[in-house]
Amino acid sequence: MPQRAAPLIQDQMHLSATQLGLLLSAFYYSYVLAMVPAGWLAERLGAHRVLGVGVALWAVSTFLQILRERGLWGASLGHFASNYNYYFILAWLPLYLVKVRGFSMQSMAGVAGFAYLINAAAGLFSGWATDAGIRSGRSASVIYKGTQALNHVASIAAMVGMALLPLQGSIVCLFAYQVVVGLSSPGVYAIPQIMAGPTAAGRWVGVQNTCGNVAGMLAPMITGMLVDATGSFTSAFALAALVNVLGLVGWMWILPRVAPLRWDLVGAIHEVH
Repeated sequence: MPQRAAPLIQDQMHLSATQLGLLLSAFYYSYVLAMVPAGWLAERLGAHRVLGVGVALWAVSTFLQILRERGLWGASLGHFASNYNYYFILAWLPLYLVKVRGFSMQSMAGVAGFAYLINAAAGLFSGWATDAGIRSGRSASVIYKGTQALNHVASIAAMVGMALLPLQGSIVCLFAYQVVVGLSSPGVYAIPQIMAGPTAAGRWVGVQNTCGNVAGMLAPMITGMLVDATGSFTSAFALAALVNVLGLVGWMWILPRVAPLRWDLVGAIHEVH
């Protein structure tokens, strides 16, 4: 019942006693008006059907508790930007190394395999170091936002370097990119779990991951179009570098402080008696 959260609601929304009373009564307006129509529909359509529709409407309304949350869209934009670079490299790295940089298939496989090994090692280290830092009292928000910012700033340089530097410099940039992606990877899913908590983590991650993986639909296709249009990978690397700006905007400016959100204030207002 919303009454349980009345003191918190009044303080956070700066409501007078009259305004709070109207808010607490609002639930019952629709509740009372729906009784007769619901009974009539249950007699004609069956109680199980009406109940099913009611549950569906409730699920949609609670899913919409979360689409209004600014942090969700900041994390989703950041996830998309990170994934755009990752899927671009994942899809096109073998062909780029062979066709543009002159690697044999065997040497390409060795370089690509080592790059992803670096990624995995950096991710493992980052998870351990992040937990240790938070246990020691450091701010989770500073740590997670910092690793995301490092990823996108370094990725801009790495994308440019991979396209323009000589062979050895390009490979160094590739390995550096895999390091920063690995370092940032724990935060991509830790941030929504911290902020959404057990109340909404599933919905949050579902939306964020959907937005993030739209990059997988776009990056390989757009890269192919740019290569055909320009005859080189330079424009594709340039676009991948620019997409990182969106990541910085999402993680650093749109996403608020990484801390648990108070879903109880929203949920209490809509809770069914």
